Amino acid sequence: MNIQQLKQLQSEYTLELQRNSKAPSTIRKYSRDIKRFLEFSKSCKAITQETVKQYAAFLKTKYCAVTCNSYLISIHAFFRYAGLSELVIPLFRIQRRNFLENELSISEYHRMLTVLDKMGKQETKLLLHTLGCTGIRVGELCFVTRQAVERGWVEIQMKGKVRRIFFPVDLRKELLSFNDGIDGIIFRSKDKTKPMNNSVVWRRLKAAARLAGIDERKVYPHNLRHMFARVYMEAYGNIAELADLLGHSSLETTRIYTRNSSAELLRRVSDLPL
Repeated sequence: MNIQQLKQLQSEYTLELQRNSKAPSTIRKYSRDIKRFLEFSKSCKAITQETVKQYAAFLKTKYCAVTCNSYLISIHAFFRYAGLSELVIPLFRIQRRNFLENELSISEYHRMLTVLDKMGKQETKLLLHTLGCTGIRVGELCFVTRQAVERGWVEIQMKGKVRRIFFPVDLRKELLSFNDGIDGIIFRSKDKTKPMNNSVVWRRLKAAARLAGIDERKVYPHNLRHMFARVYMEAYGNIAELADLLGHSSLETTRIYTRNSSAELLRRVSDLPL
């Protein structure tokens, strides 16, 4: 199959992802990753497995193995849709680590909340607080509505799974006070016409980290989700319950979220009576 045929199939594939209720952010990522591959392969007369291997080697010169695999997974899914499974190549092998890097501590999280409160940055504070104490994904913020907060929970259907997200009492009071008298989605764009963009969420969190004097690499939506999981497990120790809250179908996925940081493992090893 040549490049032109694949480009035509890409439009059909995007529609297929929409029909399968894939999240908009997922569809955008797949589209970017496929476009990146097609741009790399534009001089090839036909796409072969060797083309894909060359692309993988090119990626490895620029990115870490995890990122390379992320790009390859996107084009592999596209190949399978196109009936070109023979183009799928093995992913890069990654040694599994039993610890987390750049862990955000609960004290750093609270420091950011305090600094944002003192500086009057109420919306960013509530954004951080909502992500931190619900385990919600950044793409699910559009489900945080006044009606859901008043009820105390919201049911979300995403990635073929349904789960409930619960809003703690203190957070509910803060959100309802901030959004007093306004219906609909709480975290919205500057002109209040649509949900807050994911990139805006990221920028706000990075700015909050700088204001609080915290390493920016630690502060991003998914790391707050990890923090929620660790704190929940330390408090209750129920991994099956946590899996339900996070929307995981596999407990193995949930275990990844509850790993300790390398600093914590070092502290524990140092405390051994050996």
